[in-house]
This record gives sequence, C-alpha cells and structure tokens, in this order.
Amino acid sequence: MCPRVNANPNSHRRAVVAVLATGLLTSGCTSEAASLDWGECENGQLAELYTDPEYDFQWRSGDFECGILEVPLDYDDPDGEQIDMAVGRLSAASPEDRIGTLFVNPGGPGGSGVRFAAESGVRYPEIAERFDVVGFDPRGTWFSTPFDCFGSDDSGSEFPDGPIEETVGDDVVNEVSFGDADSRTDDQAYADACAENGGPMIDHMSTANVARDMDRLRNTLDLAQVSYYGGSYGSLLGATYANLFPDTIRAMALDSAANPAAWFGTEATSDQPLWARSDRAAAQQTALDEFFRQCDDAPDGCVLAPDSETRFDALLAQASTDEGLTFPNGDPFDIGEPGPIGRQEFLIRTVYSTQFTFQWRGFTEELAAAEQGDLSYDVSYNSVTDPRSEPNAEYAEGYSGVVCGETEGPTDWDTLSDHALEEEAENGYFGTFWSWAESPCAVWPGRDEDRYAGPWDTPTPITILIVNNLYDPALGIEGARALDDALANSVLVEVEAWGHVAHPVSDCAYDTITNYLITAEAPPQGTTCVSEGNPFLDEDDPDDHLVVDLDGDGEGEYLRHREYECLVDRDFDESSGPTAEDERACFD
Repeated sequence: MCPRVNANPNSHRRAVVAVLATGLLTSGCTSEAASLDWGECENGQLAELYTDPEYDFQWRSGDFECGILEVPLDYDDPDGEQIDMAVGRLSAASPEDRIGTLFVNPGGPGGSGVRFAAESGVRYPEIAERFDVVGFDPRGTWFSTPFDCFGSDDSGSEFPDGPIEETVGDDVVNEVSFGDADSRTDDQAYADACAENGGPMIDHMSTANVARDMDRLRNTLDLAQVSYYGGSYGSLLGATYANLFPDTIRAMALDSAANPAAWFGTEATSDQPLWARSDRAAAQQTALDEFFRQCDDAPDGCVLAPDSETRFDALLAQASTDEGLTFPNGDPFDIGEPGPIGRQEFLIRTVYSTQFTFQWRGFTEELAAAEQGDLSYDVSYNSVTDPRSEPNAEYAEGYSGVVCGETEGPTDWDTLSDHALEEEAENGYFGTFWSWAESPCAVWPGRDEDRYAGPWDTPTPITILIVNNLYDPALGIEGARALDDALANSVLVEVEAWGHVAHPVSDCAYDTITNYLITAEAPPQGTTCVSEGNPFLDEDDPDDHLVVDLDGDGEGEYLRHREYECLVDRDFDESSGPTAEDERACFD
C-alpha cells in the first residue's frame, strides 16, 4: 500500500459547502509518465467563460489550452482503473524570460485549478509573464472525472428534483436548524446517495492522492522541478506535496494556511469537529471584531457606524425571533429575493459577506437597509452573484469526499451537539455553525486509507513561504503559525490585513509572493507586512509595506518592495546588514 501515517484510529450539506508516508513515495505509488495532448478548451463551462463577451476584458488572458491526463484511481494499483484529470495551461507571456512551470491550486477542497490558471494572467500578471501557469481540477471535481452522488450529467447542473432535492437541496438552505431531526435526516440521505451512486471514488479522494496526481502531472510534463502556489486549502495540498515529493520543488508559496494537525485530527482530538479543533469560530469572531472596529473608525465610509456592533447585535436579535428579520436579500444562496431570515441564515450571510474586504461596504449598506425596512437595496455587490463563483453540482460532493474521507471527527450527532454548545459558549456567534459544518462526516460511508496525515517535517531543499492575514476569518493566523512550526524549512510572513487569502488585499503580500516565486529566495523569518489605511475608506487596498530585519538585530526596518528586491539582487549580507554602497544603490 502507499505509505501513510496516522490512519483512522476509529475506523455537506450543500449550504455549508457553498459558504464555501514518510519521505518519497515508493515505486508502488507512482507510475510511468502518461501522455497529455494540449488543445482548445472544449468543456462547456470553461468554453462559455472564454466566449462570453461580458467577461472577455476582465478574465481572458494569453494563450490558454487544455488537456486530459489519465491517473490511477488507486495508486496501490497504478495499472488498474484510470480516471481523468482536467489540466489547463497558460503559457508564459514572455517566453524569452520564462523561468519554468508554476502549478496552482485555489483551495476548496474542490476549487477548479483549470479556471484559476485561466485567470492567472489577470490575477498575477508578473507571474504569468515568467511562468507557464498550470492548474488542474482535483479528482472528483469540475472537469475531471466527477465524484457524483446525484446522477448529474451536466457539471453545471443543480441537484435533481425528487426526494433528495427536498432533503439536501434548497430547503436546507432556507430553513437551517443545525442538529435537529430534519438536518440529521438530510445528512443521512446525502451519505446514502454517495454510497449508492459515488462509486469507488469515494475511497480515493484524499489530499495525498491529489498530491500524487500532481506529481504524475509533473512527471508527464517532464519537469525535474516545479514551483507551486496554493491558496487556502491549497496550502494543505502544498504541504502534503512537499512532504511526499520534497526534491521536486523549486519554490512553494502557501497563502492563507491550514494547520495540518488540526485538519486531520490526532488521537487526542479525533472526537472534536474539524472546525472546532481548527478554531475557526474564534478566527471568524476575531475578524468580525475587526470589521466592527474598522467600521466605527471610518464613519464616512461605513453606514453602520457608529456603534456597529450594537446595531449588528440588534439585527441578530430580531433574526432570532419567531418572526425573523426582514432582509433585503432573504436567502443567502438565491440572490436577489428579499424576505425573512432566521438566526443561522443571518450568520451564514455574515460569514459570506465578511470573507473579503471588497464586500464590507456593501454588507454594511445591506444591514442598514434592513434596519430601515428598505427591501429595495441592490445586493449585486456580493461575489456569490458572479457566475464564475458558483459551485457546480459535483463541488459539494468533491468537498465532502475529501473532508469526510480523510479527517477525523465525531461519528455521532450527540457528540457534535455537545461540542456545538461548548463552541457557542466560548466563541459566540459562530460556534454552532462551524461545529455542525461538516456534520455529514459523522455518517460518511467512505474512507481513503492512503491519506497522508504527517509527519510534516520532511527536509526540503528550498524554504517554503507562508503568507497569512492576521484577520483571516476562514484560516486564522494561529493555523499559519502551526504550519510554520511543523514544516522543516519555512518562513511565515504575517500580514496586517483583513479577509481570506492575503494576495488580493495586500500589495505587500502580493509583492512578497511574486518576488519569492520569481527569485526562489524567501525573506528573513520575522518579516511582516503592515497596513496604513482602512478598507471602508480606501478605494483600493490600504497602503502597506514590508518590515524586515536587515541586520539580524531583532529590529525591523520599513522598506518598499523595490528597495528590498534591490538588496537581494546585490546579495547583501543579512547577518550584518546592507553596506553604505548597498544603501546608495537601493534607497532614495
């Protein structure tokens, strides 16, 4: 069997999903290089994305092509059943300056790497100049062979009508009551559908198998080494790959990092819900507290100021009554229809709408409209209205297939309920929500026995870069610190910024990641990005800059990125600091 550590010691709901071996593998877990023929992207959703003129200017970029790579369903039987992995490649815009190939993963689990690569020319123009950017859709999701529990033929279709629709579909979203008899019935119906229709894929969805697929792709492309960028869950995929295939990495940037010990669970934490042991409710609350603070500090930009937290609590109290709260957008997943919502629906909307800072002002306007009973407020600001953001039918199954198939957690609802009460008492608003978020895992019928759950300290020849916002509501800073401690060779840059994933909200974080991927040289440990500004006031992201200890004295110096890059180019001595000649060359 493929090497694995900490196998299960104990041998999604769609509403929640939409919110959102030691050393090298043995020869029995790898396979000969397969073939991959590049061509036009003919799959429906991607073709539509590339032909719809509404998105032509913003998202189309460069010379993009697609292909299908066959990979083993089970790496214990590499010559057995094969499944399709969809791959997309954006060729380097400046071939003469090409550095190599960059693999990318946007997170999830289950986000489309093909679409992420297609957008990289807009997201990361400097990177797309120098790298062939390659993304793939993880097994079971999007354009790869789907893990399909509901018999959907169209990757963009909704769950089909019928009994499953009534128990797993929109009704769950509109009438959320975590832990009651109906929701337990929903979880069981979902698990039963996956057991009946999901096929053998249900036992082969682990992050480790996705990492093995990624290395098969590297081998197929005849690459000795690759660079990698992973955001959110993509950080866990990157850490897994680094520990399984350490010598194949040229550079690896992990943006918004998961704590692997909390993700998989240990013998001591196996009875705790995934997001409880990951402290997600606490991270969400910390981020919301910052949301309130920034709002009250910016009355000219935030209509919920002053006393934003008090006003928010009043709306939540109304939502908690039998009548509920009449909200401009009553259903978090059916955008545009006003109506009454309850407590959990209100909190789901809060989770969504404070995820990224570009949503903040719109959300406060929505809350202010609810205070006034104004149902005419235009909610088009929210990213979930963007067709590019909508999950396909298999996204939910793909997400649950990974999470439930490889992580530890309660195997009965009573234990979940007890933890939810504890989390609610300790972490306020979001304790119940995040405790119940993965409740289908309690009855999940699949298990990937070839998962990799550590150890995480396999030596790597390169320094891995971790970047994380201090106020990330999804993956808080403590998880990034834990990953940094766990990896053998890494640097953590903490970013004084708000929202999930650092590069879109911080120029400093963006430049740090870009410079690292291009040079493969990590900044010194202790480097931070500090912010000057307020998301409610700045049209663009708040101004920010690096703080770097240039001479090893424990004191950080403020630098612009071009100044630091100049010093790096001059190979300045980090133990003694830049010379006078370095300063004349690099500083104004």
